[in-house]
Amino acid sequence: MSRRRSSLAPLDDDDLLGEILLRLPPQPSSLPRASLVCARWRSVLSDPQFLGRFRKRHGKPPLLGFFTGDVGRRHVFTPVLGSPDRIPAARFSVPWSRKGYDRWDFRGCRHGLAVLVNDRGRGVVVWDPLTGQHRHHRVPFSPNPRYGIICQSSWQWHPAVMCTNAEHGHAHGDCFLSPFKLVLMCNGPTHAFACVYNSVSGAWGNIISTATPTNILSRPGILVGNALHWLFRGGGGVLVFDTEKQSLGVIDKPAEINVTDCWCCQLLRTGDDGNLGLAVLSKDSKPSIQLWKRQSHSSGVVEWVLLQKTIQLEGLFGSGMFSASINALMVGYDEDSNEIVLSTYVGVFILQIESKLFRTVSKRLPLDDKMFYPYKNFYTADLGEGNSPPSSARSSSSSELSPINAQNREPLPPVNSGTREEGRLCALASTAGGMPSWSQERGVTGKLVQVVAAEDGLLAPPSRYVLREENRPTAGAEPAKLTIPIVDLSLLAKPNGVEEAAKLRSALQSWGLFVVTGHGMPKEFLDEILDATRKFFHLPLEEKQRCSNVIDGAMFQNEGYGTDRIDSDEQILDWELLHEYTIQIGQVTMDVLKAMAKLLDQKEDFFIDMVGERFKSYARFTYYPPCPRPDLVNGLKPHTDNSVITLLLLDKDVGGLQVLKDGHWVDVPVLGHDLLVVVGEGMEIVSNAVFKAPWHRVVTSVDKERVSLATFYQPEPQRIIGPPGALVHEKRPAMFKKCLVQTLADGYWDAFAVGERTVDFLNVRIDAEADGKLELESVATNS
Repeated sequence: MSRRRSSLAPLDDDDLLGEILLRLPPQPSSLPRASLVCARWRSVLSDPQFLGRFRKRHGKPPLLGFFTGDVGRRHVFTPVLGSPDRIPAARFSVPWSRKGYDRWDFRGCRHGLAVLVNDRGRGVVVWDPLTGQHRHHRVPFSPNPRYGIICQSSWQWHPAVMCTNAEHGHAHGDCFLSPFKLVLMCNGPTHAFACVYNSVSGAWGNIISTATPTNILSRPGILVGNALHWLFRGGGGVLVFDTEKQSLGVIDKPAEINVTDCWCCQLLRTGDDGNLGLAVLSKDSKPSIQLWKRQSHSSGVVEWVLLQKTIQLEGLFGSGMFSASINALMVGYDEDSNEIVLSTYVGVFILQIESKLFRTVSKRLPLDDKMFYPYKNFYTADLGEGNSPPSSARSSSSSELSPINAQNREPLPPVNSGTREEGRLCALASTAGGMPSWSQERGVTGKLVQVVAAEDGLLAPPSRYVLREENRPTAGAEPAKLTIPIVDLSLLAKPNGVEEAAKLRSALQSWGLFVVTGHGMPKEFLDEILDATRKFFHLPLEEKQRCSNVIDGAMFQNEGYGTDRIDSDEQILDWELLHEYTIQIGQVTMDVLKAMAKLLDQKEDFFIDMVGERFKSYARFTYYPPCPRPDLVNGLKPHTDNSVITLLLLDKDVGGLQVLKDGHWVDVPVLGHDLLVVVGEGMEIVSNAVFKAPWHRVVTSVDKERVSLATFYQPEPQRIIGPPGALVHEKRPAMFKKCLVQTLADGYWDAFAVGERTVDFLNVRIDAEADGKLELESVATNS
C-alpha cells in the first residue's frame, strides 16, 4: 500500500486528496465550488465520512444568516454573508409559516436544527433547513386537561431542540440523525408545564409544572449548561427548566432593574464562565447596555451581580442614530458567540458583547421589530444527489406520487381555517392526491408533478416519491375480492324500503361506505362534470395558474389551483355547471343523512340539525396522471376523511380507489354514473361510533389518467360536537369527548401528516377498546 501510494501524484490519491480538501475554509462556497472541479472531487466531497471529518476539523459552523419574523408572521431567511458565500433566501424557505389565526410558527434554531410549533398546540416540528428533512411530534398534553372539550385559551407553547450527541469531537451541523432532545414548554398566566422528548427512546418523559407570575416571552429559550431559560413578560423574572434534573423553577430579576419593555431585555450565556447573564438596554439620552450575571458565592448563595462592563451604544454606532423615544430593540441573540442582534432606525446590527465589535445585517427603515433567529451550519448542499438544498418549490405533501413517508419525514400539511357561507360550495382543483398541501404540488425539480409525469423518457418516479417496500401498494396480498355494498337511494324513501334500509345499515356498520344508485342525477350531466374537470387539467399550465393559490411566490391562500380551494371571480371551470352540481349533490346528501338518522330510530333531521344550518361544504377536483411505476408509489396515502360524509363522483373509466376492509385493501370498482358515499370522522363522533370512518387510499395507473370529484360536508366550524344524548346509554356510553369542529379541522392535517386518525391524534376518543368490542357486537347482531 505504501509503495502504491508513493507512486501516485498527491491529487491522484484519494486519501491525500481528502486530507487536502479538509483544509478548505468552512465558508458556504468552499465545498460546492471545489466539487465543480471534477466528478472525482465531487465524490470525495459528498462522502458522508468526509463531511463528518470536515465538521469535526472546523468545530464551530459559520453563521449563514437569520430566520426572521415574529409570532403570526411569515418567516424568511435573511443571509448575512457576502459574495460568493451569500446563500439565496429561497434556499431555506420555511414551508409551514402561514398567515391567519391557525399557523405553524418558527421558534428558533440550535445545532443546525430549527423548531416550529402550532400556536394551537397541535404539534411540534423539528426541521433541518439544509436537507429539508423534518420530524413531526405530537404535543404530549392538553393545556386544559380539566375540561371535557379540547379547547384553547391564553396558553402558549415554547419548543426548544438540542443535539445530545456525546461522540468525541462531534461538531454540530449534521444533527438531524443524531440523538436529540425536544423540550416543550406550555405556559399560561399562572402555571407552566414542561415535557422532554428523547429521540433515543422515542418517547416523551413526565410532565412537570410550577406556578408562574405570568406568561413568558415568545422568544427562544437560552441554553446554559443543561438548563433552558425564558424571560417572563413585563420583567417578571426568569423561568428555568433543567433538562437533566427535570425541574422547573423561577428566578427573580435583579431588584435594581425596573424595565418592562420586552425589547429591552435579553438573557445571555456569559462568555467568561458560561453562566446565565442578562443584558438591559437603557432608553435615556445616552443609550447603553447594562450587563448582569448570576454568580454563586462560597456560601452557596446565588444572586445577580452587576458587571462593570457597560456598553455605550452611541460611541459605537455614532451620534444621531437613536431616537429619543426608542433607542434600539434587542431582537435576537446568538448563544454560541454571545452576540446580540440590535434593530435601529438605520438598520439591523450584530453586536459582540466581549469585543464590542458590530457588523451589519441589513440597512433599512423603519425600525424593525421582528425576531431574528440565527442559523449556523456547514453548508454541504449542492454536492450531489441527496444533498440538494430545500426551497418552497421542491417539497410536496400529497402529490399524484405521494412522497416517501419514512422516518416521519412526510411534509406537514397546513392548518385549515375559515368558514364558508350557507349553501356555497367551494371548489378545489388539485393536481395532487387530493389533500391540501403547503406547497403548490411541486416535485423535487420545482415542477408541478403533473408536468413531471408528462416528461418524455420518464421511466420511474423520482426517488422522493418512492415508498418504502412495506408501504407500497403491491406489498402483501392482492386486493381482496369483495363486493362494495350498493344501496338504491330511490327505494329508501318508499314505505316498503325496509330491505334497502337493512342494506344501508349493514354497509355503514361493516364498511363505512356504500355505492349510491337511484340518486336521480342525469348521466349526461355527470358526464359533463367529469369532462369539465378533465379539460381544466389539460389546459396550458399558464392558464391553470391564473387560479394559483400562491401569494408572493411563497404564501398560500385557501383557494386556487394546485392544492386548495378555488373561489374567485375569474375562473376557468364552468361555475354554472358547478352551481347546478352543488344543488343536486346537496339534495343527495340530505337524503342520505335522513336515511342514516332513521337507522338509529331518530327523526330524519337528526344529523342535519347537528351539523348546523351553515354547514361547510367544498368540492375537490383531483387529477392523477399516469405513473411509469405505480407499484412504487401511492396516488394518495391511506387516510380517513374529517367530514360528516363525503360524496365521490369517480372516473367512469379508470379505477384506483381502495378501501381497507378486515386488514385487506379492496378495490372500489369503476362505478360509471353511480356515486360513492364515505363516512367521515365527524359522523363517527355524532353517531357515537355506530358508523365508522374507513381508511382508504388511491393507487395510480401505468398508462391511464384519472379524475375524480369529492364533495365534503362538515359542521359549522364553531359548533361543539360530541355523541348526542339520544345515542348514549348504559350499554353504549359516550365514545368521544365533546370537541370544537374547528379544532378537529385543524388537527386533521397534523394527523394526516403522521398517518393517524384525527380522533386518535387529538385524544378525542374516550375508550377505543370498548368501542371495538361494541362494534363487533353490533356487526354480529346485524349480520
